Amino acid sequence: MIKNNKFLFNCPGKDCSNIFKINDVEFIENLKVKKVCRSHKCSCGMYFCITCKEEAHMPLRCDLFTKFSAFTKDKGQKQTEMWLKTFAKQCPKC
Repeated sequence: MIKNNKFLFNCPGKDCSNIFKINDVEFIENLKVKKVCRSHKCSCGMYFCITCKEEAHMPLRCDLFTKFSAFTKDKGQKQTEMWLKTFAKQCPKC
């Protein structure tokens, strides 16, 4: 069963049945600890994070993406902009 196998997972894309195999589980576990997004593109066209299995969200860390998604779900544009002003910072290299 894929859900109980840490080496295999389904593409999170809608109506996609593609399965991915992780060869380096330790690498993925380190990404999870660091909450780093590692983007991958499925042949169905879906870009997703192999760390949290959600849509790709680079450069946002997985934990912040989860908070952002929960906050902005069913919210208006103004509340989304307010969240970004509160929690997002300008990249120091830009």
